Amino acid sequence: MRLMSRGRHVARKDHQCDLCGHPIATGTTYERQRVVDGPDAWTFKGHVECCLASWWAQDEFGYQPEEEMFGQDFVTDTLMPYRAQLEATTGTEEVAP
Repeated sequence: MRLMSRGRHVARKDHQCDLCGHPIATGTTYERQRVVDGPDAWTFKGHVECCLASWWAQDEFGYQPEEEMFGQDFVTDTLMPYRAQLEATTGTEEVAP
């Protein structure tokens, strides 16, 4: 899997977060990554908070994105509580590692 580009963008239309499954509303800043894996290519879109939480999961649990660890239980029990804590304490302007 190869990351071709990564950046933050302002949504010009509604999208769906590839991590939590909730909407990314028009006008919201979100993380966008263009990824290539062999003959397959796709664009990942995620809330900034969800991406920060997933990077935390990589450090905390040794999560690797290609493992597809984000099942619904992980999102509900781990990702969303951490995201809420992150929003309450630091806001959404924290720069990703």
